Amino acid sequence: GGEGQQHSIEEFYQAKLNFVMAELKLTESDSLRFAPLYKEYQQAKGELMKSAGKGRAIMRKMRKQEAISEAEYKEATQGELEYKLKDAELNKAWYEKFGEVLAPQQLYTLLRTEERFATEMMRKRGRPNHDNKRQGKPQK
Repeated sequence: GGEGQQHSIEEFYQAKLNFVMAELKLTESDSLRFAPLYKEYQQAKGELMKSAGKGRAIMRKMRKQEAISEAEYKEATQGELEYKLKDAELNKAWYEKFGEVLAPQQLYTLLRTEERFATEMMRKRGRPNHDNKRQGKPQK
């Protein structure tokens, strides 16, 4: 992770914050309260993602078509499940904090908007949205 990578992460965070705030239609005072909270939330999510390195190592090996042992698959599966559990706990805790600034409708909108942002990013990068394919849903 060099300086360039850090810069692109900051740009990503800012783009996501802008996207989310536009969708939430926040007043200026709510924006001033929400933005720093949301930045903290994104950093917490980023730290959690860094801790989920084993699954990424497997994905790299798969792309390079390298051999992967059963033990590595087991470890990666366990790591991914633990990551998802921790991610859900983190989201729940942060959504309670956001509830101090946002109305219930805005909280729900935030949840949907975060999913939509991820989908938009995938589309812009030219990656297919694997979740839709796996569930047999037509792509938009």
